[in-house]
Amino acid sequence: MRVVIAEIPEEGLRLTERLDPAALALDTPDLSFVAPLAVAAVVQRHDEELLVAVEADSTVAVVCSRCLAAGRRPYHGAFQLAVEIQRRPSVELNDELRQEILLSYPLRALCRDDCRGLCPACGHSMNEGPCRCEGRSLQKE
Repeated sequence: MRVVIAEIPEEGLRLTERLDPAALALDTPDLSFVAPLAVAAVVQRHDEELLVAVEADSTVAVVCSRCLAAGRRPYHGAFQLAVEIQRRPSVELNDELRQEILLSYPLRALCRDDCRGLCPACGHSMNEGPCRCEGRSLQKE
């Protein structure tokens, strides 16, 4: 996402763009984007820096850290950037966007918010109902 400094009006500049997540190298072993990243930004110039409010939306494929199932979840990130202009005619924001998006990932991806995980004794997915194994006393109900 490129911002041309001379094109920023006094009230700020609104930008929308669809970015390719693969070009930004956003995939991890547990999370990958399955749709383009829709980015909306409001850019304001303040002395020798740009203040950028960003919202990014897409869909991600995840491997659940509780039940190991593959699933899809909506992704939404909202963050602020401060970028020094340093007498440049334009500023490329992709590196800053990439860093903020990577930092917004959950520590543990879930297939759904109420995932119950696996039975510690037999490995049955508790999302499919209780298991009938002999290790039921290990399960928390």
